[in-house]
Amino acid sequence: ELYRNEAGDLVMVASDRISAYDWVLPTEIPDKGRVLTQLSLWWFDQLADLAPNHVLSTELPAGAPADWEGRALVC
Repeated sequence: ELYRNEAGDLVMVASDRISAYDWVLPTEIPDKGRVLTQLSLWWFDQLADLAPNHVLSTELPAGAPADWEGRALVC
């Protein structure tokens, strides 16, 4: 899911939903969003000296829903 904060930064939130070809399927994968976010952050850190990336912050934007914790990247 993509959102824009007050500063104009793009906020990406990884979801637990399963999707295929832009169709959201009814069954969720527990903690999928958290796992994908943490895995992405690990790779961004590993490759930081080789290539810049788009991550500005992992802090939740003001007013963000609490369930975004661990799944939001500000880019």
